[in-house]
Amino acid sequence: MQGKYYGHPNPYRKGGVWSPECVFKDGSYQGVAAPSNYVLPMYNLGAHKSADGIIEYEGEAFAGALAGDLLITNYSVGDDITDVRLSADGRSVVGAARLAGGFNNPLPITEGPDGTIYVGELGADKVTALVPTSGTWTTKQPMPKAVLDAGGRALGGKLCVIDGKTTAAHRSAMDVFDPTTSQWTTGPSLPGPAVENPAAVTLNGELYAFGGSTSAFSGAVNNAAVYDPRSKTWRRLAPMGTARAGATTQAIDGKIYVAGGMGGNGASLAGVEVYNPTTNTWSRGTAMKTRRDNPGSANLGGKLYVFGGRTRNADGTTVNGTLATVERYNPATDTWVARTPMPTGRRTMAVGTLGGRAQVMGGEKTGTGATFAANEEYDPLADTWTKLTPMPTPRHGAVAGTINGVVYVVGGGPKGGTSYTNVNEAFTP
Repeated sequence: MQGKYYGHPNPYRKGGVWSPECVFKDGSYQGVAAPSNYVLPMYNLGAHKSADGIIEYEGEAFAGALAGDLLITNYSVGDDITDVRLSADGRSVVGAARLAGGFNNPLPITEGPDGTIYVGELGADKVTALVPTSGTWTTKQPMPKAVLDAGGRALGGKLCVIDGKTTAAHRSAMDVFDPTTSQWTTGPSLPGPAVENPAAVTLNGELYAFGGSTSAFSGAVNNAAVYDPRSKTWRRLAPMGTARAGATTQAIDGKIYVAGGMGGNGASLAGVEVYNPTTNTWSRGTAMKTRRDNPGSANLGGKLYVFGGRTRNADGTTVNGTLATVERYNPATDTWVARTPMPTGRRTMAVGTLGGRAQVMGGEKTGTGATFAANEEYDPLADTWTKLTPMPTPRHGAVAGTINGVVYVVGGGPKGGTSYTNVNEAFTP
């Protein structure tokens, strides 16, 4: 921008009167104060990194996931490429993630006509090509009805979708999709009131359902029930200690962990409850560091990872509607630790698990009120995020289940807020 000063490559550069100038940050490198027209960097890649090659990715390869992003090679420390996503006006950074690693002193980077990314590796004396292959989506048999904010999981090679709401009303129905026949069938209705945003998980060949609400921001229930596919019946369980909707749940080492959600007063929760199926009893775990409703989650390596969500107060104010933070819970120590945030902050997303990693898909909502198409994969071993092929139908409040190496994403809302679809799409890496 005209009239602004952004520093100079030579830290010993002198001003017009041979006086030291501010080059890095606040001028502490030269021991001088920053000039009035100095502008801070719009993003910091981190300490001890030499950012050398940089391009703006202009192609539509990788299903358009990188279009308009800045790709930066990090020499020596990192030996990787950082993908920096800019705001619509290009004046701020809205997200950054490690795109690819394993290089040997990468320096130059360029984009080929077909979207292939070429990286020159000084340490290996070679050029590496990153060819666009990040997964494919296919359309499957739609749900019988368009449903928003349902719960569900994969059970016995089929995807079970429970509760949620249609354009007419809340429901307590159960729909089952069989990928082998591409057919939908109806299961028994759940006990208790019809609700939206229940938490669902499978354990030992049975489907568990917890909580939900009879309205968008009120009417949370503490119901708990389990479905036995052999007898095709539901039975009630001991209720949770806290009524909650939009919670997330995972089964780890024979116990079920229910985290977060929205209480009866509409406020986001941080609390964790632990269900023991053997004794049909509940206990409390250490609360998350951040109150959050409608997050995503995954059981990766016997630990509970919770992604994003929203923080809302009882008076209706939203503290943060698109959390990007990630927390990991270790059941053995009953402790939470922060992990690398998502590149795209969001809530009400769908989550799949493939190859020991989590695929976080869709969610709401953008600054314009739209839903996200983003499909980002989390690697718990490297604590890094990678972009995958975006969803063909961006939506929130959908149900996901991983079956035989494929993630099925069903229903949800194609627009932020109250909207409905019966779309059924499958992601194959």
